[in-house]
Amino acid sequence: IESAWAEMIHDDEGEEILWALRACMGKLAPRAQQALKMRYGQELGRERIAEELDLSQDGVKSLLQRSRAWLRECIERRADDQSAQEG
Repeated sequence: IESAWAEMIHDDEGEEILWALRACMGKLAPRAQQALKMRYGQELGRERIAEELDLSQDGVKSLLQRSRAWLRECIERRADDQSAQEG
């Protein structure tokens, strides 16, 4: 997410990507949203997130990996849909 975001933020499509990210985040399960916000918004480590969400550290790692993958796919789908509408 970080590298994709860094590339997109310098692109003219940055606002569209941000909109897609927000829309996709809203579709994630609440626990996944919370884990991502804790990791990237609050910059908490896996140990702290595990404590807060009552998960193992491996559980947090897995949750974050699945959530990032799902977000990436969701954002790409939205970008593809937008391109198809424009073209």
